[in-house]
Amino acid sequence: MKLKLMQKLTMAAIATFLLAPVYGTVTGPGTISSLSANALNRSGYLEVLGSNFGGIGQVLIDGISAPVARWESTRIVAYVPEAARLTTVPVQVINESSQPSNTINLTVIPRVANGRVKWRFQAASDYILQRPAVGADGTIVAHDSSGIVYALQPDGGLKWIYKTRVFAAGPPCIGLDGTVYVADSSTITAIKPNGSLKWTFSEPPGGQGVIAGPTVGPDGNIYAVTDIGGLGALALSPAGQLLWSNTGNPIMAEIGQLGVEMSFGPSNPGGAADQFYVTFDDFGSSERDHMYAFSLTGAQVWTIPLFMSKDTSGMMQQQRPIVGTDGTVFLSASVPTGGNWSLNAFDPANGTLLSNYFPSPGLGMSVPTVGPDGTVYFGQSLS
Repeated sequence: MKLKLMQKLTMAAIATFLLAPVYGTVTGPGTISSLSANALNRSGYLEVLGSNFGGIGQVLIDGISAPVARWESTRIVAYVPEAARLTTVPVQVINESSQPSNTINLTVIPRVANGRVKWRFQAASDYILQRPAVGADGTIVAHDSSGIVYALQPDGGLKWIYKTRVFAAGPPCIGLDGTVYVADSSTITAIKPNGSLKWTFSEPPGGQGVIAGPTVGPDGNIYAVTDIGGLGALALSPAGQLLWSNTGNPIMAEIGQLGVEMSFGPSNPGGAADQFYVTFDDFGSSERDHMYAFSLTGAQVWTIPLFMSKDTSGMMQQQRPIVGTDGTVFLSASVPTGGNWSLNAFDPANGTLLSNYFPSPGLGMSVPTVGPDGTVYFGQSLS
């Protein structure tokens, strides 16, 4: 427990340092010495190198304010604006003293497909651990290891950048109205479709952060789970108000996981989706897993102990129950008594085990998925 908390705090501290601008007293204009490229497509990744940039300011490309991911006194990471002309244009830095630097020319070129690659966007990050989200209008959103949220157009053009405090705790989610929801450790942030802040929700002191979600439910509310010491399962209104919370029985906790995802489904076949399912490593020396079912009004409907639902050999570090076409809940796990892995089907009403499928050899399995005809698919580790 102490080790896990220290690891989370260390990651948060590193991410905060990476995002923190270097402030200082800046006098006079900055000087651009070089650019990382002579020609770039729109929304291309550009490093502006030089001196006396200070800790904050503005990068102008073709006279247009460019999206900026990182700002340091001698290095800025910016992106070519989508509105920049397809020609040779000037790049200039306005530092915190509001004085313009010299200019260096950059040739702006169009994005072109490269074989089967329609487009490629380079993030200013060490890695992106979680999957991106896609909105109803085709907007693609990713949340990186240092807390930067990127929103892209369907054609790969950068719409906006938003900086959260620390690393992404899970994949982003996009509501039907275009609102983007992300979690960075103990804070859930709602971002408007234009990239400005809508609201933030932070759990009370004592919690260790978000370990599942945020996910928009079928009712439009936002659902998440925080680690032991926090609120547990919770629901927020679209306005960011806490509707309910439930720590679970046994108390929900995780060991070494990020990005756990929940699924929604009906408690009765053919009915409306009225509950959600989530699986975690149990806290304690037994390290037994549990799958939980919660109603959308906050009651714990049932829980099932599992021997293992995370492949420790490395194939599957995240797990997720999957809901079939008739509401049946599927989960890849080792059976409760230990032993071989199996694909398990559960009754959504009460959690009763309906069936097992044991592949051979019985090694770790991926999260399953269900096709429109009800066929269940999974991958398997053969190591």
